Amino acid sequence: MRTEIARREIIEIAQRMYRNGFVTGTSGNISVKINNEEILITTRGSNLAELQYDDLLICDKYGKLRTNRSITSEAPMHIEVYKQRSDVSAVIHAHPPYVIALGLAGLIIEDDLLPEVIMVLGSVPTAQFAVPSTDESAEVIRPLIKDHNGIILDRHGSLTVGNSLKQAWQRLELLETAAKIIYRAKTLGDLKHLTSDEMKRIKESAERYRSR
Repeated sequence: MRTEIARREIIEIAQRMYRNGFVTGTSGNISVKINNEEILITTRGSNLAELQYDDLLICDKYGKLRTNRSITSEAPMHIEVYKQRSDVSAVIHAHPPYVIALGLAGLIIEDDLLPEVIMVLGSVPTAQFAVPSTDESAEVIRPLIKDHNGIILDRHGSLTVGNSLKQAWQRLELLETAAKIIYRAKTLGDLKHLTSDEMKRIKESAERYRSR
């Protein structure tokens, strides 16, 4: 039952990602942890816009399959997340255009700009460049993923995680919205940063919210 629900959820989120322009063609991949030993993950070369049940395979926590088919080449990055974060049940790798554009322009999503980002995502670091579809993707997120729920992949999009696929999706959506706002604000002039006191109050509010 858990696997079937996860399949439906992944297909729904994959379609949302396509409709929002977060992926094109065969870019992007999704995984959901079924239990402590198994992960449901998209196949190599699957098109998220047209994702079917057969495009989702179960692998073990090391990325090994019981079939001769292949899972996404970005699987090592997903495996690294689950290895470090027992609280994470879903991982989304997307190619949101504004996130990538900021990176190409040498800009970052700074911590002291948007209260929603502070409260929902926390700080969003940019990982070092990694050649896509190689083990390098896992290596560059390794020092970051333990303490962050969203990571910008240099020239390669984003990685968001959550205790559910819905949460990972909401974090992706917020990340791209923040990038879009910052991009547009930069065209109007200098960015207005939060003060240290405002930052302190926002973080305290976030802690109270999480404790509830």
